[in-house]
Amino acid sequence: MNIYERAAETVLRLLVQFGTPIEIRRTESTFDTITGISSISNTQTFTPSGVFLKRSSELLKEFSSAEDADIFILIDASVKPKHTDKIAIDGGECAIISIVEVKPTDVPIAYKLMVRK
Repeated sequence: MNIYERAAETVLRLLVQFGTPIEIRRTESTFDTITGISSISNTQTFTPSGVFLKRSSELLKEFSSAEDADIFILIDASVKPKHTDKIAIDGGECAIISIVEVKPTDVPIAYKLMVRK
């Protein structure tokens, strides 16, 4: 096990211990080219551990398109988020606007997300 694998395990352990489950909803749809209709075929739910991050000048440098109401989340790397995924927050769904991989080498150890209601 190299230093980065240990770092990923440490991030996961700390996020599980001090974080909260973050619900990610991924909906797969199919498009019928003959009828022109898109239909939802499957919805998956993932719950990596994560924490909500306070807005900071460092975050605003990483996420230059941030708006005042945007929410920043750090999640473990057990699930690779997609821009089409939705994040469940306070009974509603937020869209993922931007994803930043935290990866000191080839393997991500966490993801920073900017989400918007």
